[in-house]
Amino acid sequence: MQLLNINKINNKQKIFIYIILFVFSIYFFAHYFYFPSITDINNYIISINNIKNELADKNINGQTIEQSTNSIEIINNNIENIEKIYIKKDEELKFITDLENLAKKNNIQQRIILGDQKDSGSKYKELPIQINANSQFNNLIKQLNNIENLDYAVNITSINFNSDKNSLLPLLINEETTQLKTTMTLSAIIYIK
Repeated sequence: MQLLNINKINNKQKIFIYIILFVFSIYFFAHYFYFPSITDINNYIISINNIKNELADKNINGQTIEQSTNSIEIINNNIENIEKIYIKKDEELKFITDLENLAKKNNIQQRIILGDQKDSGSKYKELPIQINANSQFNNLIKQLNNIENLDYAVNITSINFNSDKNSLLPLLINEETTQLKTTMTLSAIIYIK
């Protein structure tokens, strides 16, 4: 048997054979080189995207850790300031003296009643306090504002104002001018460490 002799094949058959060889070579090249390369490239793209996502997650976690560290530093720096708002044990008298000085400054007659210390379950103890004050309403409001601006933590639990229409106090500016006497009852809790 003899292989095809190229000289005996007519031009149409030659063109057909060349086309078949060309299509086969393209298929062979695409199948063994092009498609595997595309698959590898797609795998690399997927791998790169996965690495990007992991790095983004690690970056977010790193930022969260950095923010937490910064927050801890801020809290540690402010602990001393926070500790100042609590009355130190055996220094309750200083707090009461401060209240008395404010009352004198605001022209208020007041009586302070201390309750029994309660253990709040933390390292701080609660001390209930009641202030009964008599003066002009404006003076009582100034007193409240001054109590609010004290360096201590004062948790006001209730406040009550009463006016007695029969009782008039002369104002300091003009003795002829009068204003209603007002009574304030304030209940609060102070914290002792």
